[in-house]
Amino acid sequence: MIDTLYDIADQLRATANAGLQYAQNDYDKARYERILKLSARLLSLVEPEDEKTLFQTYLDNLHHLCPQLGSSALIYKDQKILLGRRSDNGLWDKFGGLVDVGETLAEAAIREAKEEINVDIRLIRPLGIFDSRLWHTRTKAHMYHAMFLAEIVAGEPSISHEVTELGWFKEDALPELHYSLVETMPMLLKQLKNDKAAPYFDGLT
Repeated sequence: MIDTLYDIADQLRATANAGLQYAQNDYDKARYERILKLSARLLSLVEPEDEKTLFQTYLDNLHHLCPQLGSSALIYKDQKILLGRRSDNGLWDKFGGLVDVGETLAEAAIREAKEEINVDIRLIRPLGIFDSRLWHTRTKAHMYHAMFLAEIVAGEPSISHEVTELGWFKEDALPELHYSLVETMPMLLKQLKNDKAAPYFDGLT
């Protein structure tokens, strides 16, 4: 049910923002603004932000017309995965975020690791590209997320304003994972075990 609410709210706000850009009269603009407000109200049922705050972030936010792009590094060493406890919800996650304009997927993953845990990493190979709606990762906006296998080449992992705790975990003793990893982790572990496997993408059979 929660995944469905995210999906409906996301599609409504994308449609409403497109309509506000191309509306020819005040009546149509008012209708699309109402749809945008309804989207914000719907999302406020499952997000900590209130309806008014969400609505303000939606206004003229045209990147929601297309899926967002994210990139992450899964840092692996001695058959253990490095994970960080997120400061926003206390769940454990890999390291990554949105790709900046002008960045490659690889550059974004390397930058995020530096920002979040202050290490330099080397990307070994891509593990897959995941559709947030198919993998139930509960992102506010529809997202395609690239994940890379990585190793640390310089620095010691340290906490930041985004990461409150760090730990190396064996695959059979993982902590409480963030929504973005709950369903994708089995696929990522499968990829880790086969270094000749092609990167996963949705639709691959």
